[in-house]
Amino acid sequence: MRKIDPQLADVDCLVVFIMCHGRQKGRLERSTADLFASNGEPIDTNWLTGEFQCAALKGKPKLFFFQACR
Repeated sequence: MRKIDPQLADVDCLVVFIMCHGRQKGRLERSTADLFASNGEPIDTNWLTGEFQCAALKGKPKLFFFQACR
């Protein structure tokens, strides 16, 4: 597991809000990603959520909200 700030041991849960771009329905894209950063780079949601796997947050609820336009 990753080592992250020990202050996280004092929290009861993690809530993350991501505002980004999404894929237009029915449009062909080069990437298989459905979410994109403001620079057009795809966002790997598995990588993003995995960044919050650490000993301090083990067993605690982690909520991720994605708001994607398009």
